[in-house]
Amino acid sequence: MDWLDADPDDILDDVIEAKILAGEDVDPSDARTRKRVADEIVRAQRSIRLEIRHAGDGRILVHRALVLDDDAIASLSPGQGLGESWAFSEAGAHPYDAVRRSRTAVVVSGLIHPDDIMGPFVLAMWSSGEGEARLRRQAEIEIVGMRAKGLGAVREDLNGTSFGVTDLPAAPRPR
Repeated sequence: MDWLDADPDDILDDVIEAKILAGEDVDPSDARTRKRVADEIVRAQRSIRLEIRHAGDGRILVHRALVLDDDAIASLSPGQGLGESWAFSEAGAHPYDAVRRSRTAVVVSGLIHPDDIMGPFVLAMWSSGEGEARLRRQAEIEIVGMRAKGLGAVREDLNGTSFGVTDLPAAPRPR
């Protein structure tokens, strides 16, 4: 997680590029813009440090809110992709879909390797008001809990299993 402790000038171009990729209109050659983004990096680094929770083995706890119906909750299985936009705090995990009567907001909590965080993108998004922990497509998330609003813990059988940002490759079948 070098990006969290890096000197803003050392990662400035990467963060500006991430802002541009995210659709922000940023002029990388403008001195005032560069100063503003460098200041944003410092504030984001400070804020993110307060939210990150480390596990004893060096991995980081992340959370993602999903809106699922009962069948989707029941059909979750290891290896499935859960998406790239996570949060460093459970309070920061918000579902992208609207909760409807037949669907439930489920907060999935998992552990990831720090190198699976897209640091410059996180800093770019954080300074734009998006408090998300953007994960690399190849990230593997070990589930440590799922909680459904109003229902408490769900699918505890999945604790300790691995999910992906996108579907994980299937294990080779024995011949």
